[in-house]
Amino acid sequence: MSKVLDKLVSQRILHHYHWNNLLNPLQHGFRTSKSCETAEFELREVVLERVRRNQGVCMISLDVAGAFDNVRWVSILYQLGEAACPLNIFRLVRSYLRNRSVCYETQVTRVVHEVNRGCPQGSCSGPLFWNIVADSLLSLPFPCNTYVQAYADDLVLVVWGHNESQIAERARAAMSLIEEQVFFLLKPGRDRSIISSYRPICLLPTLGKLIERLFINQFNSFIIRHNLIHQFQFGFRELSNCEVAVKSLISKIRASREGNHVALVSIDIKAAFDSLDWEVLFQLFKKYDFPFNIQNFIFSYLKDRQVSYVNALDFITVEVCQGCPQGSVLAPHIWNFYFNEILYLSNDHSYLQAYADDLALLVVADSRKKLETEVYSFLDDLSDNLKVLNLKVASEKTPVVVFRGTQNKNKQKKGALGSVGLSWVKAHAGIPGNELADQFAKSAITEGNFLDIPAPYSFLKKYIKNIILSDWQQHWGESDTGVRVREYVPFVDFNLLTHNRYLLFFISGHGPFPAYLFRFKILNSPNCICGGLGDPDHFVFDYPHTKDFHLTCPSGIFKPDWFSSVLKNVGSLRRLQEICVISNRICNELKSLN
Repeated sequence: MSKVLDKLVSQRILHHYHWNNLLNPLQHGFRTSKSCETAEFELREVVLERVRRNQGVCMISLDVAGAFDNVRWVSILYQLGEAACPLNIFRLVRSYLRNRSVCYETQVTRVVHEVNRGCPQGSCSGPLFWNIVADSLLSLPFPCNTYVQAYADDLVLVVWGHNESQIAERARAAMSLIEEQVFFLLKPGRDRSIISSYRPICLLPTLGKLIERLFINQFNSFIIRHNLIHQFQFGFRELSNCEVAVKSLISKIRASREGNHVALVSIDIKAAFDSLDWEVLFQLFKKYDFPFNIQNFIFSYLKDRQVSYVNALDFITVEVCQGCPQGSVLAPHIWNFYFNEILYLSNDHSYLQAYADDLALLVVADSRKKLETEVYSFLDDLSDNLKVLNLKVASEKTPVVVFRGTQNKNKQKKGALGSVGLSWVKAHAGIPGNELADQFAKSAITEGNFLDIPAPYSFLKKYIKNIILSDWQQHWGESDTGVRVREYVPFVDFNLLTHNRYLLFFISGHGPFPAYLFRFKILNSPNCICGGLGDPDHFVFDYPHTKDFHLTCPSGIFKPDWFSSVLKNVGSLRRLQEICVISNRICNELKSLN
């Protein structure tokens, strides 16, 4: 039944596109009266015609990686809306794409993942959905002297001219007409009704990515030649990553702490990539004498951008006039240049480093009061400089950590001599601390609230203890974690205490077991070398190589009694130790095979 419905919906959409003349003739795949032969013939005619005119021809063959698996459903719905598809058909397609999952099943495991993109391969509508999205690229008004053709997900770009430089220039010019599609992703835990809760992501055609990568080489060559990226920018750079940034920060803190206090301020820029000002960007290009070809390319790269919001009933499009195109290849490099001057605010007492749009500020001072003054002063200067770039600090995401100063051992010994002492003082002698203590003692007697408890202290102590135990038990029973441990220890107890690591390995499952190490990508499979699931129960009760140390497998209701028995039995604990040694050896063997 679903195949019949799929076929009917596909025919209805195809009829709508055909009736409104929306099918692009440059697409030769999955089309009636079109084939590989017709594509080859038209391409050959275009090339031969240019050759007859003594023009040079450049042909670029493009293959879209994972094309059918990577088509965004929001792009399909957007194109249907742009084509004024009937609302009933639109809703059918939306429900057809919703709640899909992919399942991988073996004898020992079954994995299910939700799917939120891709054309359903093997269906009647899958090829149609791909063509609908691909036509949006083919329908772009490419300049004269260029020709684009598609056969399903394989694209061909042909550019011609009288010389090599002319062909290269026209190929770059084609980039200015490649329009990106931007869709919204809701940030986790954010209010759907607030605009800032969404993250706009660009959907860039493959041709655009290719041209961007070619341009990046030219852009970065100028940047490196004129040293326009600060050494303490660790984001989006070769031979640099988050780990290098953290190590640099830690070494700086350790070097600065001797005899000084150090404040670490983690600074978050509010909507950083979305707030990049294009006018300020081009002022910076002029300031550093960027070549006109680079400026013109980025100008055409940024102009005529739109952001689109798609739902069941609305298709809203707004012009974009600021921000880095997130999801594109070139945007991170533009951001690093735009943000670069901020890092030059460092001075003798302040150190600033960046990882993309995140800043870490270290301020050093010999006293706490001076440290506060230095921090506030630097943050004021930073805010003023960010205003020039039309950026703001997200104060709610800017925590501060203070590291107390350290001294070497000799200084500590000298400073400690005579610094701490204990002595008696005379009463009512006007000593401030003593007088204040007397005042609080009298206040407690005369003004304190009377607590009437008609029960002895021992009863109150026991009563409070029972309340604590009850709350603890409720929290233990309702917790999302510790499910396996609760099978063996269903009730909390003040007296239960064990330091045996091997017993803890078994009841928690957190130990040298393939199933546990697989969760953290340490092993490629959760299975034991024998093929069974490598969890604690497998090694303690079933695994042939540990049969000399096997324990009796308890049923569900007897697991707490089994745990109590093993806890008191030295021989059982020794068996668990031997089993864990064997399982650890097996895990090491599996690691070597990864």
